[in-house]
Amino acid sequence: MNYLASVAHQRCPRCHRGFVYRRTLKMNNRCPACGMAFNREPGFFSGASMIGMCISFPATLFILWLLLLLVPTLSLMGATALAFVLYLPLLPITLRLSRVLWLEIGRVFSPEGFNDAPPDDPPTLDTAPVPTDPTGLHAIEPLEQEREAAHENEHLHVSA
Repeated sequence: MNYLASVAHQRCPRCHRGFVYRRTLKMNNRCPACGMAFNREPGFFSGASMIGMCISFPATLFILWLLLLLVPTLSLMGATALAFVLYLPLLPITLRLSRVLWLEIGRVFSPEGFNDAPPDDPPTLDTAPVPTDPTGLHAIEPLEQEREAAHENEHLHVSA
């Protein structure tokens, strides 16, 4: 399957088999077929909003042009408002296409970042990364009390 067909059918950019969306606006976290992570990081889909605007603007202008052509008695302001209202039902389609297209662009320009495999086990307190403060300047020490409590709970369950 080529890239454009993959975007049109909203399939995984890596394997082209799994669907990116499971419901109208609900994305899968990972590809059901190959396990590629779709939610890369916070803010990853910011670029998709720009693609959405690049799709929406010409589409709205086309609707405006059709309205002015078909109903010449409409004022420009009225036709513009009506064009926006008529475009509203197309927004979910635009959102879906722009996100899938952004995933495909990310895969093409950064293929090594899209070769991740699904994690084997969820991280535990011992293997979880050490959190940092929001500014990223100083590492926050892990809470030893939580780790000790987790180990005590493990010992309690084992001895019980």
